[in-house]
Amino acid sequence: MIKIEKAKEEFCKYRNLFDKENKNIERKFIHTMNVMYLCEVIAKNLNLNKEEILNVLQDKNRAENEIIYDIMLQIGKMRGAVISGGNVDDIKTANIILEDFRSGKLGRITLEKV
Repeated sequence: MIKIEKAKEEFCKYRNLFDKENKNIERKFIHTMNVMYLCEVIAKNLNLNKEEILNVLQDKNRAENEIIYDIMLQIGKMRGAVISGGNVDDIKTANIILEDFRSGKLGRITLEKV
């Protein structure tokens, strides 16, 4: 299993090489930290091995991810997560989706193997 704390530590070192005041870099940093956390949770719940986790993290299905991202942007627009210039705030949208998931608004979903 990937050691999440070690991954976070290494990513923080890498991030320190860039402009911390740049909001886009900061958004990407927060997003990546959230992805690492969620990957760990999902991996534990699904009993994934190291190779399976790495496949997820390597983004093998880019086309599918682009479709998912487009859907996320549509959700952001519909839920009012729009910032100046008409752009969708990715972080706010992700938080809206996570909160809907946690509160059960998305229906009964389990991350366990069935």
